[in-house]
Parts: sequence; structure tokens; C-alpha cells
Amino acid sequence: MRATFLYFACKVTSGAYIELDTDIDMNEVAPEGISKITIANVTLDGKNHAIKNLVANEGFLNYSLNSAYILNLKILNFVNRGTDNFIKLGNSCRLYFKHCIISGINASTGKIIYTSTGTYSSDVRFVATDEGGCMINVNICSGEFALGNVKATDSYVKLSGENWSDTTRWYLNNSYVEGKISGNSFYDCYNSVIDAECSENSNFTVSNCSNLLVNTDKFTGTFSTETGIKKVTAEQLTDAEYLESIGFPIGVE
Repeated sequence: MRATFLYFACKVTSGAYIELDTDIDMNEVAPEGISKITIANVTLDGKNHAIKNLVANEGFLNYSLNSAYILNLKILNFVNRGTDNFIKLGNSCRLYFKHCIISGINASTGKIIYTSTGTYSSDVRFVATDEGGCMINVNICSGEFALGNVKATDSYVKLSGENWSDTTRWYLNNSYVEGKISGNSFYDCYNSVIDAECSENSNFTVSNCSNLLVNTDKFTGTFSTETGIKKVTAEQLTDAEYLESIGFPIGVE
């Protein structure tokens, strides 16, 4: 399987389907790290296995066209370093993560996620399956989290780190964002929670949202409109009875 993964990392082109049959420790496979992988239309099914200790010297995945799927995979303890983005999509690309866990550090001056801007024709989607949604836990010690579209369904996102900002367009459905965000816009967000600090007191664009809870004990920004926004305190956010009373469908244990 290590050979298969290395072949995927270095050689694969469009239309491949790859499964992992074991965990992979990249300290054993490529301890000095790997270069960026450029692929298109590839499905990688992790079968609930993990790729651990991945060092991306100049970004990890570069999608040039069309759609790709990463399923049932854990990417744990990664480090993105150098100057490039960890995941980069070209125009009209869509990358779907289904039932995945992604955890690591962005030590790069690039971004964790970069999608095309202007027309916003590409996006990274964290998608729910019967096994659940995705979990993303990223420490941003340099660079930014995202530029462009990030769409999350039944997913949890935790962003930590200091002195960073981004221009993410969040599309949230039954999802929870914790930690810190900055320079963002909220589009088509439903039944979701922003439990995050705002790293700058700026105006955040809001469009077509419903039941988007914002913890105002942490979040200090203002909104272009408060339609669809429900402001709560940290105490109220952990009070299932209160959430039910305001019509929020997700209880808190």
C-alpha cells in the first residue's frame, strides 16, 4: 500500500480510484516531506485509515479541473510549510471530503484552502455521509485558512492560531465553527453555530441565512444584515432548553 500511495502521489492522472488498506506513517515513507500533487477526477477512499505525519513542503493537493472525492480518510498531524497552499483548486473545480478528519498545522505563508475567486466557481465541500460529517482542526501559525468557498454539512471546524485573516465564503449546514475567524462572509447558512473570536472588528457579509447562531461573548464583528442571525451568549449556547426555546434544532449535551 505504501508503494500504491507513492504512485498516487507522484504519477496518477485523471480518473483513478484508490483505496487504502492500512494506516500510513509518512515519517516512514517520506520523512523529508513531499512535493505538491497535481491531479484531477481522482477518488481516494481511506476506508477509515489514516495518513499520519505528512509534511507538505510546497502544498499538498493541486486540482486542475473537474471534481474529486476524498472519502473516509484521516489526515493527522500534517504540517504545511513553504509558500504554497495546502489544497488548491483551479476554476470550476470541486473537491469533496466525505466523512474525513483533517488535523494539523499551517506553517506556510500560503493557505490551507485556496479556491478560485471572482466568479467563485470552485469550492471545497465537507460533506456528510451515513457515518457522519467531517472534522477539521487546524492551527494557523502562518498564512491563512481559506480564500474562496468552503461548504460544510454536519461538520465541525476548529481554527486556532494568532495574527491571521482570510476571505472565506462560508456555506454552513448543521455545522459548528470554533476558534477564530476573520474577513469572512456567510452565505446560505442554516442551523449552524459560529462560536469563534473575530480577529478584527469588521463588517461581515450575510446573505440568505437562517438560524445562524453567533456567540457574541467571542464574536465582536458587525453584520451587513442581521436577518437569519441569532445572537447568543456562551452560557445560552450550552443550554439545550434555551436553544429549543428559540427554535434552534440542535441540542447541546
